[in-house]
Amino acid sequence: MKKEPAQQRGFLKRALARAGRAGSYRLHHLAQWLPGVPRLPLKVNFFPHFPHDKYILWKVCHSLGLPLANQPFQSGACNIYWLDDTLRPALPQAELALNIINGRCLDVGKLTLEPAHLAAFGYQAQVDPTRHTGPAVCKSNLNAKHDGCIVQCPLQRAEPDHVYQRLIDNSTGDGEVMDIRVPIVGRQIPFVYLKYRPVASRFANVNTRARFEQTGALLTPTEQQQILDLAARLGLELGEVDVVRDRPTGKIYVIDISNSPYGPPNHIDPVSYHQALHAYCSALLDLLRC
Repeated sequence: MKKEPAQQRGFLKRALARAGRAGSYRLHHLAQWLPGVPRLPLKVNFFPHFPHDKYILWKVCHSLGLPLANQPFQSGACNIYWLDDTLRPALPQAELALNIINGRCLDVGKLTLEPAHLAAFGYQAQVDPTRHTGPAVCKSNLNAKHDGCIVQCPLQRAEPDHVYQRLIDNSTGDGEVMDIRVPIVGRQIPFVYLKYRPVASRFANVNTRARFEQTGALLTPTEQQQILDLAARLGLELGEVDVVRDRPTGKIYVIDISNSPYGPPNHIDPVSYHQALHAYCSALLDLLRC
């Protein structure tokens, strides 16, 4: 039976949606040989480790049809320093000369984040728990531990390898807290995620729901520049940061940073999932064309 025009348009729309990202990359890959069109690298090379399919960058590269490799850093490739640890060894100068993405991002611990935050924003979340009075949040310096707990200060002594931050009120007024997850791709913030959790499990990593949102709807131009300044101070060229906004003051605080993020967040709705992936693809292509 012959399809009606509306059915044909629907079929074409679905087909383009499935193949569009990889197809757009392949079209660009052909067009880049025309005069004046910026070249893309022949492959994306992760080293010393290789991301698996839970990492957002793996999903983005595969959506674009980009060939991936796990080889020593080399010219002619987009080299990404990939090691899912809080602390990374410094790279030799000869390798840094290859303009390795995140090659200078060596420490994403909270104790390193806080001084950079002060320099970028003019204020910070960190407090001295032996002098601060009132509640504070105690967290491991290591990344992705999700072990935050509220303590009453002043304390007799601080736990080693932990950071103490002021308790920021990022509640929504209906029993939830909201985090703003901010992707960094080069010198742009292509979009943000909103992540919601119950107040009682505010430090957990399991969301009640999550969604895609345009950057300008949540962050002012000044705040976006401050976040990018912070990322630059830490050498972060490709990754994500967690931001919370304090309800009483309106100030934002960057409380965590990742140079090897998973994603999109758990419990995100399907439409937001694909919006985020599409925005990531466009931003990564812009970075690779630089």
